Amino acid sequence: MKPHPSEESVKDREKQMNAHHKVAAMTSALLLLAFGLLCSTGSVSAAGEGKITGTVKLDGTAPHMKGIDMSKDPYCVKQHENSPAHLENVVVGPGGGLGNVVIYISEGLSAAAASQVPSQEPVFVPKSDDAAEDEGWVMAYVHDPNRNAADVVIIDAQDFTAPPVATIHLPVRVPYGFHGNWVSA
Repeated sequence: MKPHPSEESVKDREKQMNAHHKVAAMTSALLLLAFGLLCSTGSVSAAGEGKITGTVKLDGTAPHMKGIDMSKDPYCVKQHENSPAHLENVVVGPGGGLGNVVIYISEGLSAAAASQVPSQEPVFVPKSDDAAEDEGWVMAYVHDPNRNAADVVIIDAQDFTAPPVATIHLPVRVPYGFHGNWVSA
């Protein structure tokens, strides 16, 4: 027969088990919290994402690519006996198209411009009574978080890619959702 464990050793084991359960519960809670945070921060700012497509072409003659020294490995020497391997710093395809190109964008929206948010629906103002459908300007209040104030931005309706025709810096913030109409006097 096995001897009965003493009451103290049973209590010690219970304490150890309780401590292990607390650690397991705490670890599970932390993992759930971390997973929840990862899932909740999955959105990306529209100003920070985009897509560029196209072909980058080499203008001129491709540079000579230096050969790779494989003399230390007999297997590689045999594999490349008739066609030596070269570095591929510049990969030129048919028609001068370049492969494996990294594009660095040096200009674009500034952080301030990317963070500006329209605080009113834009309003179209025709150039004249008999103007074409898109002949005129688009006007809107835009919140500038750097100044905590608003700007009135006026854009040529026929060229949304051009810089604004005018920007009027207001000394105050115009609340989101503020709206009204421009009416002739």
